Amino acid sequence: MKIPCTLLTTVANGVLRPAHDRQPVMLHGADYGRWLDTEARQMELLPELFAPYPAKEITSYPGITLDNQSTIVHAQLINSL
Repeated sequence: MKIPCTLLTTVANGVLRPAHDRQPVMLHGADYGRWLDTEARQMELLPELFAPYPAKEITSYPGITLDNQSTIVHAQLINSL
């Protein structure tokens, strides 16, 4: 069974900007409830929830050419900078 999904992006923070101008929207745990609340229709919350994740809370990893091959499992794919 295929499960549809959507990847939401926002502008990249300072850590990810050297690699790309966009990054995935990432929520803090404290925001999960607001995001999943099906009764809430507060559009004014979207800019706050879609803000770039704080750079100080992200660890960057270098990309290598193997990362575009979904069948590759290799320790080098997870080496920290």
